[in-house]
Amino acid sequence: MKAAGFWTWWNQYGTVPFETVARRATQCAGIITKAGYWEQLEAFKNAGAAVAVEAYVLPHRPLDDAALLAEGIRRGAQFAVINAEEPWEHTDGVAMRALLGRLLNLAPGTQTYACIDSRAHRTTKPYAQHLIANSTAVMPMIYPLAFYPNRPDGYVGRAFADALDRADFQNKPVLPVIQGFGAIPPGTIHEQLADVLRRGLHGCSLYTAAHATTATWQTFAQQHRADQHHNPTHDALERANARHHLARILARLALDNAQDFTTAPDTIDQALYVLHLARTQQQ
Repeated sequence: MKAAGFWTWWNQYGTVPFETVARRATQCAGIITKAGYWEQLEAFKNAGAAVAVEAYVLPHRPLDDAALLAEGIRRGAQFAVINAEEPWEHTDGVAMRALLGRLLNLAPGTQTYACIDSRAHRTTKPYAQHLIANSTAVMPMIYPLAFYPNRPDGYVGRAFADALDRADFQNKPVLPVIQGFGAIPPGTIHEQLADVLRRGLHGCSLYTAAHATTATWQTFAQQHRADQHHNPTHDALERANARHHLARILARLALDNAQDFTTAPDTIDQALYVLHLARTQQQ
């Protein structure tokens, strides 16, 4: 899952100087850029940052938006974020199917991510159902200060609950988009990150690096560094998962008294792991 970890966003409306944003993009997992702003995408790449591409898609132009996202993939974006908001809420899903079909026709194999407002049962609407079903993961927008401008007690947790607890994500991974705009205090950033970690999510993204104050950004970047320090790389994690899957298959064969393996372990430590797992399952 290419969007796992702690990413950030860039759009053309922020007040932080672009040079600072480019530097920030190298201090996290990567940056999600606006489709069509190719000069900025190249600048982020040249700075050494991983990049992804996002489009605020509209139901009256699905094929054009798909082509824009595909161009971002062609230019080196690692994945595409489909940002579908209020204009889609009364559609029947046909335009969303057209958008996804066109995107995957132009850029086969692209990982797509559904960026939506998931509150108030929006995930049951046709456009959201189809988008989520055909996405690698869901990026629900969770903006505590925008949701609760009067800051009632527990408003950060309430914002997360509103967006996540009653939504139908179809068992897809969830990678929230958290609030970094609006001069949000570092304490609120801490609370948002704590909720992400408490829920055992695969990461989140900060909206945006072009809006975040220095204190806000430092808090977010610190979490990325902690994640890099304490967790294996995603490639290593995928290898471990593959090894565990193979071990379970071989252990099951062993328990079934199979005498000949058609696929043998290819390393000694993997064979020992298979033996250990088989013994554990026998207990």
